[in-house]
Amino acid sequence: MMARNVANMRPERAPIFAFTPGEEVQRQLSISWGVSPLLLKFRTDPNATIEAAEKYVRENKLTERGDHLVVITDLQAGRQRVDTVQLRPIK
Repeated sequence: MMARNVANMRPERAPIFAFTPGEEVQRQLSISWGVSPLLLKFRTDPNATIEAAEKYVRENKLTERGDHLVVITDLQAGRQRVDTVQLRPIK
C-alpha cells in the first residue's frame, strides 16, 4: 500500500491521511506509523474522490487554506494502473 511506503519515509510535520472505502484496509493501515486511515466512499471518477477527500480534511480542520496536499493514488490508463503523485493546494 502506498500509505505504508510514505509512512516508512517518515516525513516531518506532514500528516498522512489514507482514504479507503473498505473497513478491512482501514484496520490494516491503523497499525502503520504516522498514518491516519479514513473511510471514504470512492467515486467512479478519481478526481471526484480526491475532491471529496480534500473536502473532508478541510471540513474536519485537518488542514487550512494555503496548505498543500500531496496526493498519491493510482489511476487507470487504458488497461494499465499507473501510480501518480500530485501536489494540490487547499482552496
